[in-house]
Amino acid sequence: MLSKSAPATAASPLPEISTDHQASWPGQNPYNVHLASLQPASRRTFDHAVRTIAALLAPGLEPRRVAWWAATYAHAQALRAAVAPPRYVPATANNILSAYRSLVQQARKLGHMSHEAAALAAQTGHVPGSSPRKGRHLDHAELRALFDACRRGAPGARDAAALALLYGGGMRREEVRLALVSDYNRETGVIAARGKGNKARSIPLPLGAQAAVEAWLNERGHLPGPLLNPIVQQQPDPTRPLDKQALWRDLKRLAQRARIAPLAPHDLRRTYIGDLLDNGTDLATASRLAGHANTQTTARYDRRDDRAQVAAASRLHVPFQARG
Repeated sequence: MLSKSAPATAASPLPEISTDHQASWPGQNPYNVHLASLQPASRRTFDHAVRTIAALLAPGLEPRRVAWWAATYAHAQALRAAVAPPRYVPATANNILSAYRSLVQQARKLGHMSHEAAALAAQTGHVPGSSPRKGRHLDHAELRALFDACRRGAPGARDAAALALLYGGGMRREEVRLALVSDYNRETGVIAARGKGNKARSIPLPLGAQAAVEAWLNERGHLPGPLLNPIVQQQPDPTRPLDKQALWRDLKRLAQRARIAPLAPHDLRRTYIGDLLDNGTDLATASRLAGHANTQTTARYDRRDDRAQVAAASRLHVPFQARG
């Protein structure tokens, strides 16, 4: 850990905010400003990364009390060395470095740093390497088992509609949670989703997903408000949205009932994108449907390369015979 009492070298902590300057105006701290600019789903990731940075460069200080504008090229290099493998896998290390660069750039935009100082302090470089893919793809038997695990009545109809949006629409967890009845067009079967950066996109739902949403609306009713709702005494409460952890809990329960391996909401989105590509959808179209700003992001969900490698390896002959 970088010592708070170390001399002013690459291992020095960033100076604490003085009580007579930015500490009097929390809105002037780059951490607070950048955090406020993010969508709710991204804030937790950014906050976690910044707390990691503060623990390494300014032990004992809350992020909002760190003078990020005092960062230098030496701090950037010290941080990069501290987060490099094996301490963190490359993807995590690069996320941390990205959060640090965001803080420096916010400090520049707020007028706390010159362009030259910010450019030097932001030279973290990129940690090379790849990490094992997170999550998993579901096969068709698992998907059917999940839908079959949805029971009768309002609770089961709500669960099936959630599965239909997560897999049939490839929607993010927060997009599903915040979807409104008015976002769904019953005539066209298209649902509007508000993704990262508040970017909206239209998603045509497959017929089976449309049927699941219609079955839920028959239970819920068509009053305006959140599309998916909590169930109170076996009845939907159309005035309230699901809480942030509801989809996690519901999927855990459904997976147990379906007797399949545990899964996360994003695994259904991952499967949606993988199935689109498996079925011959071109990368650009799949990227638009998924709401990705860059097709390289979509390409990370492409599992065809894995299958090609397995097929190629299976054609090799290893002349081994077990000896009795």
